Amino acid sequence: QICRRHYSMMTSVADAAQMALKECQKQFETERWNCSTPPQPRRHRRSVFGRELLSGTRERSFVYALSSAAVAYAITRDCSLGNIVGCGCDQTWPQRAPFNQSFDWGGCSDNIRWGVEMSKLFVDAQEYERGRQKRIGRNRRRRRKREINERTVNLNNNKFGREAILSGMGKKCRCHGISNSCESMTCWRTLPSFRKVGRILKRSYSTAVQVIGKCYSCSKVSSKYGRYLLRPRDRDRRSVGNRYLAFLRMSSDFCATTGRTCDADKSGPSGCDVMCCGRGYVIKTSYVTAKCGCKFSWCCDVTCKSCNETRVEYVCL
Repeated sequence: QICRRHYSMMTSVADAAQMALKECQKQFETERWNCSTPPQPRRHRRSVFGRELLSGTRERSFVYALSSAAVAYAITRDCSLGNIVGCGCDQTWPQRAPFNQSFDWGGCSDNIRWGVEMSKLFVDAQEYERGRQKRIGRNRRRRRKREINERTVNLNNNKFGREAILSGMGKKCRCHGISNSCESMTCWRTLPSFRKVGRILKRSYSTAVQVIGKCYSCSKVSSKYGRYLLRPRDRDRRSVGNRYLAFLRMSSDFCATTGRTCDADKSGPSGCDVMCCGRGYVIKTSYVTAKCGCKFSWCCDVTCKSCNETRVEYVCL
């Protein structure tokens, strides 16, 4: 129903899925888990990333946040380009800047608030739909508790992703005056690059908090009328809120890295010792022809020489 009601945004949502996948693979290209999309058995096809993203791991928290951010980003971008019916510039910014600033708000600010609301509508809908499903069977309460845990964590991470865009919003300005004297300036809010959003979320991935669910004011039979909150598993932490990515279960070691390239000179995640999980690596040498010594010739051509290069790769066993 949501898709039919907002049909003009479906292209943006589809673009967002591709954006999230490419950015995920970029951010994790030098780590064991590299956001790969291997062929999946039928029972695991709910996630293009495989079984690992069906188990409440740290990686799942990153993908959920990134996907939510991508939907908000794509819808906001297409709204500013005039590709979506019913939305326009953000008119909620004050017309006057703070007294200590020498500019006025104007122009066409990217309508990120509208994009965030639409992202919430599309991305969070699945979690609320799961919450309305009825379960039957002996393990009904246990499964219900697990689903509430996952839903609460997913909603937290979805919101975190949208907040990452809001925190990264930039400002562009235009000068006004005689001969570009810039006697006054008009500024408007702009989206950050999606690469910047990806970097923000990647840093948050490293500080994600493992949590457990706690239902306050719940009855013994049902959590329907209670308030379900996330509590850090580590008791030294006071709260989670929306300041951290949250996850439920520890990840596997992701040591199925046979055939991955590594860096023999580094000791971090991309280093061969870490990437290959101690199995060792082989050295592969290849010879390629590449352009070199390029020069600009007037007018208007670029001439290059062909050079033979030797490339050395270290490949995990």
